[in-house]
Amino acid sequence: MKANTLQEIFDVLVENGSLAGSRIPTCKSALRQYASLLEVEMAHCTPNLFNKPTAERNALIERGMTRTKRDRKNGSSTLSESAIRNTKNNITYVFRKAVEAGLLPTSAVELPSWRRARKALSNLYGGIRVPPRGECQFTKKYILDPVPSTLAAEFETYRIWCTSQFNPERPNSLKRRMTTHINAHDGLLRIAGFLVKYRNVAPDSLTLAALCEPNNVKEFLGWFIEARGKSTATSSKASQYAQTLARYFSLSAATPTERQFYEERVRELKELHRRLPRETSAYDKSKRWLSLKQIEAVGKALDPFNPVQINERAPKVRDEINRQLVYLKNEGAPRNTNYNFTRFAGWAGVSLMLRLLVRIPLRQRNLREMAWNPTQPEAGLNLHKRDGRWFLLFVGEQLKVAHKGKEVNTIEHEFPIEIVPDLERWLYLWRPLLVKHKKAHPLIKNFSSGSGQGVQEHVFLNAIGNPYTSNLMFVAIKKATFKYAGVAVNPHMIRTIYATEQMRDTHDPQTTAYMLNNKPETMQKFYYELIKVDAAARARLWTTQKFAE
Repeated sequence: MKANTLQEIFDVLVENGSLAGSRIPTCKSALRQYASLLEVEMAHCTPNLFNKPTAERNALIERGMTRTKRDRKNGSSTLSESAIRNTKNNITYVFRKAVEAGLLPTSAVELPSWRRARKALSNLYGGIRVPPRGECQFTKKYILDPVPSTLAAEFETYRIWCTSQFNPERPNSLKRRMTTHINAHDGLLRIAGFLVKYRNVAPDSLTLAALCEPNNVKEFLGWFIEARGKSTATSSKASQYAQTLARYFSLSAATPTERQFYEERVRELKELHRRLPRETSAYDKSKRWLSLKQIEAVGKALDPFNPVQINERAPKVRDEINRQLVYLKNEGAPRNTNYNFTRFAGWAGVSLMLRLLVRIPLRQRNLREMAWNPTQPEAGLNLHKRDGRWFLLFVGEQLKVAHKGKEVNTIEHEFPIEIVPDLERWLYLWRPLLVKHKKAHPLIKNFSSGSGQGVQEHVFLNAIGNPYTSNLMFVAIKKATFKYAGVAVNPHMIRTIYATEQMRDTHDPQTTAYMLNNKPETMQKFYYELIKVDAAARARLWTTQKFAE
């Protein structure tokens, strides 16, 4: 007999004699109560409704069958602790028998437990919160801070020259997005800090021209590579930043002599860059690897409505949280409590980001800067609603590569339908709590899209109600994955994992490159990791089969 509902599964188990005769009445009663909590009759209760992880199912039973003292005073019925325990045990017993009879698949994956994971990690690493990897040597802070006013003024002139939409003195190849310029700015401040801290140069005497002087750059690179133990992307980029700065001086020179002087600098810096040791990775990516399913499980575990997270708290705290979460679900705000739930809201935001990244591998910049219009969702700049569905759209300068040939680069995806409920809970339940209790920052404001779409707001906010910075987003994602899975994975690493798993499963480089918004060759060069392990295994299998007798 085919069993598609809770009633049919129970009937088949009774008919087959899978259930002990003495337990049939109590099991039937327990299943009826469980279906009632799901607001459906047993005859219409399908597996997508009732087949939940054990912890989630038990939490639902506890919340639904336990009444508060206030409810009992008002005459509402309640069950004893032993009755609730028996109900949970009877339902677990029926589902175990259903799995053994092949009527149900193996139970849903249990969500990670912070307490269990934290204990295991503590035992594994001797109480150290972050696993020691020993992959690099860290130096004390040396970047120039604060920046002298005269040098800051020169940097501002350089920024305008690099980032302005039109500059007749500047080749298009030297036009920079603000994010790229900030990276160059910080890279040049490393050279400046080195000169101040290790070469005793007075900070006020530093000029922008000194940061592209070949001898200064050569000394910095030599010191950095020795301190790091290898040549990494940081040293390579510092050399490139100095070259670009020298080109800026040559192109904006006032006299031919000055132009010739800086052109000679450019040639020297190019030769210096050519002589750098081969660039090697600073980190071992295999030590920062989780599967997409593991990252998805971390995202689910962070959801404030995750029963594992609630059940691990002290009983009084758990009861109060359950009561307030009911108010949050039904009324959109907590009631009669001093607890503002901003910590829960922060978890909800990170949960949604993780579950989105494993489905659409956006760059962390797009995640940070994603904007919408709360008063008119259809007019959202990046996240918008159309015909009752949510979409993501990024165009031109909002992307790392603004143009592909003569075409404006565009990314558009429908928001994954399976996490739309989480999105709407975030937008209309959790995010408003963060906005209400935000700690204002004088430099962070709402902004206008400039295209008739009205005032836009950042979709994702951190735990104090402000938009994420790059560093804070990296920390939030890495902290969450380490907390629940023992591996600190950053947002960009998720792109690598996505590319590797999709290529491994589909062997379709075009689709994978499209999802990453890259060319196939770029995708395979930078993101397609660990496939060499599979390639070796496939080669061995092929040769074994080829020459087998």
